[in-house]
Amino acid sequence: MNQEFATNLPNEEPSMEEPIDQQPSAPPLVNMDVVAGYDKMNAALPPPPVWQVTTPSSHQEGDAQPVVPAVSEEQARQALAQYVSSNCCYGSRAVRDLVFTNISPSAAIHYQLETFTEQRKAGWSSEPYNGLPIDGPENGPAPLPWDIVVSPPEMFKDNKYYREVPHTASVKTCHSCLGSRTKRCGKCNGKGDVLCGSCTNGYRTVYRDGGSHREKCHQCNGSGRKRCLTCNGTGTVSCPTCAGKGALKCYILLVVTWTNNVSDHIIERTALPGHLIKGVSGKIVFHAENRQVAPLVAFFDDGVNSASQRLVQQHINQFSDQRILQQRHFVRMVPVSEIAYSYNNNNYKFWVYGDENRVYEEDYPLKCCCGLCAIL
Repeated sequence: MNQEFATNLPNEEPSMEEPIDQQPSAPPLVNMDVVAGYDKMNAALPPPPVWQVTTPSSHQEGDAQPVVPAVSEEQARQALAQYVSSNCCYGSRAVRDLVFTNISPSAAIHYQLETFTEQRKAGWSSEPYNGLPIDGPENGPAPLPWDIVVSPPEMFKDNKYYREVPHTASVKTCHSCLGSRTKRCGKCNGKGDVLCGSCTNGYRTVYRDGGSHREKCHQCNGSGRKRCLTCNGTGTVSCPTCAGKGALKCYILLVVTWTNNVSDHIIERTALPGHLIKGVSGKIVFHAENRQVAPLVAFFDDGVNSASQRLVQQHINQFSDQRILQQRHFVRMVPVSEIAYSYNNNNYKFWVYGDENRVYEEDYPLKCCCGLCAIL
């Protein structure tokens, strides 16, 4: 069952304080009115026709490969020192005594495509009828789902919006209490009293004067049962589905979901794990935004071109059941320096990456598990 809407759930009695998509169940669907344009309920509604696919441009920004600066030996040593100081089991002597043998600068490339989509669903929902006027079919035909004007609060940010579809409301007798406004109390099962929790069959065992004594329970006066506080002894409670009103306002609920769908492609040709590139900053060398972006074809790195073409087409196919509101993509160049050094006649490597000069290493020479090596 789709939980976005309250549908045919005659046995459920959710709290009246629950959110809109968890509110009281609506009467059985066979009792609901037929509304033109809403024959497909509780499922994603087909979006309007999409626009034509954008033709790639023959010339785009980012055609020329930018120069990526390399870190100096001093910067590399400072970056490694900061990295070592953040690890309690790493000794700092290697940072002071290591000898750099080679620094190889390069650039990782981060391509990202964002597709901001809108999906609409509609289904029957209900709420206790409070006696106020309703907007029913007598006011005109209901607008089609995609004709209802709804704008996202913010582009490229996930969000959700709920709205009653105009001219779809009606008043129905509560299917849970059949209009009686009350339900049998579930605590006492309609009896009005419950077992006393302070005794057993009306008596309690107490200890005094060095012995045990059986006494009549003062809480229930020896009856073994107490008045049910949930129903105040009446055996019935206010119907939670209609809040004791006896009737429900039923209407079609439109649920609009905005989703920012993000796909990344990392090109990193050193041994540095590519996923680390997304977590650091770099230089944006290309950026474009449109209702539908054109895939890159003339970027200096063919790997970016092929990734862009693949992901743009993938998003078009993947989100065919949604309306694409906007797309944007960018290319970042992230500096990466592979640094070789020697220490105690052994060779090692580490990487400095990103504008923040983050460090990645696998075989730092001074490691221990006792935490004392930091003083070396």
